[in-house]
Amino acid sequence: MARDGSWFDCDYQVVEREPSTSGAGRWRAGRGELVDDRVLLRVGPFARAARFGDPLPVLQRNEAARRGFTVYVLGQGGTVVAVAVARGSVADRRLAGLVSS
Repeated sequence: MARDGSWFDCDYQVVEREPSTSGAGRWRAGRGELVDDRVLLRVGPFARAARFGDPLPVLQRNEAARRGFTVYVLGQGGTVVAVAVARGSVADRRLAGLVSS
C-alpha cells in the first residue's frame, strides 16, 4: 500500500456484472487505485495490466462483513463489486471519506 493510501492491495468479490461473468462470488486478489473520488480496480496477484473497468464510486461501507477487514461496495450501472481492505489502514480511512451520501 502506498503511504498515502493512493493505491492498496485488496480482495475483491464480484457481486453483479453485466454481461454476466463466471466466478462471481469468489474473493480474489486485486489492487485498488484512487482516481479522484473513485476506485480503479486492477485484478490479479500483480495487478499491473488488467483493469476491472472504469473507476467505480464507493457506495457503502461495512465493518462487520469480514474479520479484520472493512468491506466497501463499489458500483455503477450493472457492475457491483465488494472490496475488502485492512481495517484501520490508511486506505480504509480514505475510502470511508468517499462513501456516497
